Amino acid sequence: MKELLLPKPSYILPENRPAFSSVHEPLGLPESRYYRFWKNQTGSRFHTNKGEVTILHPGEFNPYNGPDFREAVIQWKSGKTVIGDIEFHVEAEDWLHHRHGEDREFEKVILHVALTGKENTPQQLPSHIPLLLLGNVRGNICPHFRCAGLSTHIPQEEFESWMHYFALERWEYLKTFFSKGEKSIQQRILQFIDIKSNRESVHKVTAFYFAAKDSTITLGRERAVLDFARQLTWKMGRKRPASHPLKRLPLLLKIADDYQKLLQELIPVELSSFRQYIAQLPELHPPGKAFLCEIMGNILLPLYAEFTGNDQFEYWYNLPVQPYAITKKLLSDFGMQVRISFGLQQGILGLNKQFCSSQKHEHCPLCQIHLRRNN
Repeated sequence: MKELLLPKPSYILPENRPAFSSVHEPLGLPESRYYRFWKNQTGSRFHTNKGEVTILHPGEFNPYNGPDFREAVIQWKSGKTVIGDIEFHVEAEDWLHHRHGEDREFEKVILHVALTGKENTPQQLPSHIPLLLLGNVRGNICPHFRCAGLSTHIPQEEFESWMHYFALERWEYLKTFFSKGEKSIQQRILQFIDIKSNRESVHKVTAFYFAAKDSTITLGRERAVLDFARQLTWKMGRKRPASHPLKRLPLLLKIADDYQKLLQELIPVELSSFRQYIAQLPELHPPGKAFLCEIMGNILLPLYAEFTGNDQFEYWYNLPVQPYAITKKLLSDFGMQVRISFGLQQGILGLNKQFCSSQKHEHCPLCQIHLRRNN
């Protein structure tokens, strides 16, 4: 087992910090913080804009595009039982923003669940779909609201120290992907074709990539994988055209094939040298800064650190980043105005995963400090 080398602290190391966790799961959209709550609601009764409803079965979680839960069973006070899908949103109006009314995958939705919204706005969603506002009972299901106004009792410097700590845990976790052999490394690299919306297609491309590795002509294999990927269906949702998986794939294939050579050519492994490397490859379309930073933070820096033992944590922590909606949401709830770097965002994601979304606020050090100082 490797010894954990802590970077020289340029921050206040928080006291009573939690133990490192070895349990990590994929992160999703902001509404995903309520999925765990919903899975445990068999037998619960709620008030909707169409009357009282009992949840006989919360449904099966759907990790792909479409409604969040499939084949749910609800019963109205009259005794009528309905089977169908359930869709979650942070705001009820997101039904319109996401154009679910134009998507046939949402035709079987029997319940629309949202944190906030107006119950009596007929334009929000089709009239036959009842609306359940969790905001009416959020004190029981949204543990991060216990930390609303966190900045009133925890100074910014102390908060950033905690994020630095949680980021260090995420850094150690990311490195584990690159310690299990070549196939595991290449699988991890190809995951970033699309980390959320197209997992089935990504899995098919990855399987085809390994099946084609018997080819002795690298260029021929890359072209074959690209041709195969073009035949698949890719769901874009609200992604920009530049973020299309087929735009990402050529660079990721290059990295997967030549990651050892690439690391040698990039020394020092920095954003500027990565850009110069890509500029020398005319067959690659130059990616945007956000994608470059994503590749640096999730692949190249932890891979380089794992291979060489060189500490890249501080450089990784200070990489620029495109903030996720969940990051901005939590910082707004906390009342914190801080510069969002790649590492700080990773720290917030780690905090959210370990305590907020899993409803373990009684174990959250920030929540406990906030509540203790508030009393």
